[in-house]
Amino acid sequence: MKKTLVLVSMFLFFLQIANIAFSEVTMSVDYENRKAVVYDGDVEIAQQTFDEHGNFLSIDGKIPNGKVNVTFNEEYGFITYKNNMPNGEAKLYYPEGDIHFEGFYTNGMLRDEKKEFYRNGKLLRKENFRDGKRWGNLKEYYADGAKKSEAVYEGGKLIEQKHFDKIEKVGQK
Repeated sequence: MKKTLVLVSMFLFFLQIANIAFSEVTMSVDYENRKAVVYDGDVEIAQQTFDEHGNFLSIDGKIPNGKVNVTFNEEYGFITYKNNMPNGEAKLYYPEGDIHFEGFYTNGMLRDEKKEFYRNGKLLRKENFRDGKRWGNLKEYYADGAKKSEAVYEGGKLIEQKHFDKIEKVGQK
């Protein structure tokens, strides 16, 4: 009897350890309100706010280091966290599995190149960030791949901008 009780206790202990080790950290994003809620399994562990570009603004709670699975409407992906803020690669996919967004964070701020794609896989927007601010070239494209606009930013301020008309070629393929 004592042996059985010890075995059951050990089993329950290891089951708890397995639950802790294999729980999934997920994030549900409300882009309209610039807020994200982070869960460890079914338990809310943090709330985060962000700006219009996706830069980290504030957090209430603790997010563990590593990849956090993200859901946004029907889209899914991940953001890499370190020291309680985005640090590393971030990707978001359309429900069909095609890439929608890819970027890189350092200390909660977008860094280097950020890309967004149409559902057809064509590039929608490519822009560069430094310390969370637009810096350098921003290029936007129509869904067919034709150039829509180009802009140059320095420190988040628009320096130059060009728009391109989409010319339809009737009768030509």
